[in-house]
Amino acid sequence: MISESPLVSVVVPVYNTEHYIRKCIDSIVNQSYKNLDIIIVNDGSPDKAGEIAEEYSEIDKRVKVIHKKNGGASSARNYGLEIAKGKYTCFIDSDDWLNSDAINNLVTKAIKEKSDIVMPDRFNKVFLNGKTREELLFPHYEEIQSIEDFVIDIIIAKGRAWRVSSVLYKTDIIKNNNVKFPVGYTAEDVVFNLEFLSNASKFSVLKESTLNVNKRVNSVTASYRSDLPEIALFIDEKVEDFISLNVVNRDRANIAKDSLLRRNVILFITLEMSNKNNKTYAERSNRIHSVLNMTRVNEAFNRKEYIQPYWNSKLKIYYAGLMDCLIRNNFKATSILISRICNSFV
Repeated sequence: MISESPLVSVVVPVYNTEHYIRKCIDSIVNQSYKNLDIIIVNDGSPDKAGEIAEEYSEIDKRVKVIHKKNGGASSARNYGLEIAKGKYTCFIDSDDWLNSDAINNLVTKAIKEKSDIVMPDRFNKVFLNGKTREELLFPHYEEIQSIEDFVIDIIIAKGRAWRVSSVLYKTDIIKNNNVKFPVGYTAEDVVFNLEFLSNASKFSVLKESTLNVNKRVNSVTASYRSDLPEIALFIDEKVEDFISLNVVNRDRANIAKDSLLRRNVILFITLEMSNKNNKTYAERSNRIHSVLNMTRVNEAFNRKEYIQPYWNSKLKIYYAGLMDCLIRNNFKATSILISRICNSFV
């Protein structure tokens, strides 16, 4: 245990997780690091999750519960940030849980290296059958020295380090620069990280797992979304904001930015052609063509250079590479058909 123990605020947005929330809160209140300011935001949950959270506030004075109308995870996290008093802030989703030494290890790293942000480089993915797999978030970062390089090479080029859960942030950077989660977007984590890192001076990476993530079939990230093109373009705008403010050499940054947008468009095509979408094939195809014909999307795919993502599935990497090649060479209808065929096997 470190000799210095600054207060750490832990913000937990809660919605429809009554079957998971006890394990989540237990993992926080039982941390080996004790100086915690635990803020649980009940985002209008229709189940008993808010009531369960209140039970903990009655027996542990560190726990505060806020009840609000449903506004999404971003809104809930922003509410928590408003009352966060810790020197550092950490976010946890209410269906996940922390390892017992997670916060102690994060704070130790932050103090030792005088960091504004500490990111774990891995997490444990927990499946419905109970099996667990450790998954790397980003490898080969040892040679990266600056925040600019980390953002360009890892967050944008490789599409990694987007998650805010179990990342340790210096609270005054958030509050002094009015860094908030954008409401209404599923990619709120990466936007928050981009804005925070635009105002940070020092980052550190923790080479161990801190977080256990439940892979639920009914979670937000596992569901079909009809607004993925808008989200992809929104992320593209935020990436451009970071590059404009922080990057001197735009060549490498522009390649990374275009590669990210292309991958996000391929993700949109894949989900648009999934069995979870009830529209007809013609409707799906027309919508995909309309997105592929957008000026900004065309600009990205016209670039010859392409950076492969860091994904833990080689099959997904090959699929994305094939789709990118087809679209870039104007075989758009073929790419749609390939996506439909691949979806039929999932």
